[in-house]
Amino acid sequence: MAVTAATLQVRDSTSGQKIAEGDPRAGIVSIDPDRMSGTPCFAGSRVPIANLWHYLVGGDTLDEFLEDFEGVSRDQAIGALELALARLLNEPRAQ
Repeated sequence: MAVTAATLQVRDSTSGQKIAEGDPRAGIVSIDPDRMSGTPCFAGSRVPIANLWHYLVGGDTLDEFLEDFEGVSRDQAIGALELALARLLNEPRAQ
């Protein structure tokens, strides 16, 4: 495994995945240069994380987002929101 200092993410040389196991984003976010050109997506899907914010800002509910993107679990969507909030508040995400 090689650490990329510019992104502070760990890249697994076998899968290309830039989110290491144990990282709070693991299971929520997937960043793989070979999938969606490295766009951060919900793990196990090709759904960009940004789509969640586009829906919410556009006035859609979380349930509407989840209905439209069945490959994303409620836990993943809430986890992404919690990670963003923790980052904004500069606090570690509660486990």
